[in-house]
Amino acid sequence: NKMEILPMSQMPYYVDIGVNLNDDMFKGIYHGKKIHDEDLEGVIERASSFNVKYMINLNGNLSESINNILLLQKYSNIFHTVGVHPTRCMELEVDGGFDYIEKLIDLIKCHQPQIIAIGEIGLG
Repeated sequence: NKMEILPMSQMPYYVDIGVNLNDDMFKGIYHGKKIHDEDLEGVIERASSFNVKYMINLNGNLSESINNILLLQKYSNIFHTVGVHPTRCMELEVDGGFDYIEKLIDLIKCHQPQIIAIGEIGLG
């Protein structure tokens, strides 16, 4: 039996439901040291070449969500979550919980349909 290689258009596609594109490693930074050039675009292109059609980028807090607005504008196949990771719940108290939540809601309203989920929500 020979295994038939299908053309890319007939192969199943993938959805990566948990990417962390805001990680410093995509800027070439590991443990605070610059090791290599930024490679985020190359990572996204390689994923696409392996038929990863969509990605869901997880954001751990408001500032990460805001910083990733450029990704929203550049890549229509990358979707995002907004929220507060449980390890960052103290940020709510520092910034004022209700104000923080209002800013998250505003971000969602301004950038639908690419912000597709609320989470993490900081219940720890």
